[in-house]
Amino acid sequence: MLNYQASYKSVSTHKIPKWYEDAKFGIFIHWGLYSIPAWAEPGDINEKIKNHGHGPHFYHNSYAEWYKNTYQLEGSKAKEYHMNTFGKHFDYNDFQKDFEKKGSFMDPKTWAKIFKEIGAQYVVLVAKHHDGYCLWPTKQTNPVTSNFYSKKDYVGEITEAIRAEGMKIGVYYSGVIDWSVRNYPSKNTYTLAKNFQHNAKYIKYATNQYKELIDTYKPSILWNDIGYPCGYDLNKLFSYYYNNVPNGVINDRWEQDYVPMNPLLQPLVKLVCWNIDRKTKQIEFNVSDKEKFWFDYKTPEYSQYEEKTCFKWEMIRGVGDSFGYNQNETIDNMMEARELIHLLIDVVSKNGNLLINVGPRADGSIPDIQLEPLKEMGKWLTVNGDAIYGTRTFERATGTTADGKPVRFTQKNDAVYAIILGSLDNTLIIEGLESHFIKSVTVLNGSKVKRWANDGKRVIINLEVSEQSIYANAIKFELDTKCSGRDV
Repeated sequence: MLNYQASYKSVSTHKIPKWYEDAKFGIFIHWGLYSIPAWAEPGDINEKIKNHGHGPHFYHNSYAEWYKNTYQLEGSKAKEYHMNTFGKHFDYNDFQKDFEKKGSFMDPKTWAKIFKEIGAQYVVLVAKHHDGYCLWPTKQTNPVTSNFYSKKDYVGEITEAIRAEGMKIGVYYSGVIDWSVRNYPSKNTYTLAKNFQHNAKYIKYATNQYKELIDTYKPSILWNDIGYPCGYDLNKLFSYYYNNVPNGVINDRWEQDYVPMNPLLQPLVKLVCWNIDRKTKQIEFNVSDKEKFWFDYKTPEYSQYEEKTCFKWEMIRGVGDSFGYNQNETIDNMMEARELIHLLIDVVSKNGNLLINVGPRADGSIPDIQLEPLKEMGKWLTVNGDAIYGTRTFERATGTTADGKPVRFTQKNDAVYAIILGSLDNTLIIEGLESHFIKSVTVLNGSKVKRWANDGKRVIINLEVSEQSIYANAIKFELDTKCSGRDV
């Protein structure tokens, strides 16, 4: 086992562990004080940014977990809801008492069994979101807000339940933003950046909390969000983590961006931020320069890569438009099973994992409209999971059948999988495998292969279709790697 040193040169020798490459599908959990009001304006956040601009979207934020920020913005519908429902003297932190009362009914074993049933291989739990509330009894002293943590060890209970079902678990932590320490209502990029913490007291607090999470729970993933305070050498934390959890992974959201607050520089800073707001058309987390800091994989949000990548990535999104539970969302805001299954297949074919979020209610119950498409995906994976789990990218990610149905390719050992995004016909013609010597063809759903041939341009398969999925169906091609060229 390597002993990592606190340097970029050392931590950058870390290799992504096989379990993460194999897993492909995980569950994100956003559950906290924001699950009490559970309120946001539904709608695709990237569409809002595109239509209204990156600044104004804060007033119409689709993310219920941002409730504390949104209801503080004068003129927002969230503020109107808060005033009418809770009153002008009710502070966000007052939700703590109600959350801890309702949260006591949460059953982590039920969550774990559900996630196992739907085929998840790992879970990422939000341990501390931007509001600063901690889901574990931290021993670290918040610099401003006292006792702002759960006396019940939710992180520990959930971790134990998830691992008992054979899944890995990671923790999410909001690194550079903590509204319990600094709270400037964010209505654009400039005011968002004013919340970034860079003072020594907060750096000590956040870093010690990370070490506390590492020491206590040994999380398989460190999932940081927005960024991390300037003035701290991240190589220290990363080496500490890898030395304690050698098979762990670290995401890419650790930017250490400093926005100067010198009054003389404010006109220039505001101009730069205004230009960012004007040009930004969607949520962007596309870090490209690993020399700034180390990370194992990238995390596009509510977006994905169009082509196969040489680097590992993980797409994140909710089943609906929000991460935290939003009482305003209906079934119309949720992904259908077909969309969800097709998304997983596409992401995996392009070297990604899919981290799909569920937002439980405050009492821990997960709405059926979130679970139903996930359970359908679980049923699909029971039959076709061999084409997903443990696979790697093929020489090409995409293709089509002769009749125009989209195809995604994956591979494992000496097998290539062609996953048809749709139903099967008795005759199936697939392009993209013509240069390979195929030993056998199998349909994972059990349909009988009557005959097949590779004519040098395409593979032609005659099937006796039995049970099949209306969503997608996987064909397994065993290749003879000792031979080359088409079958004769």
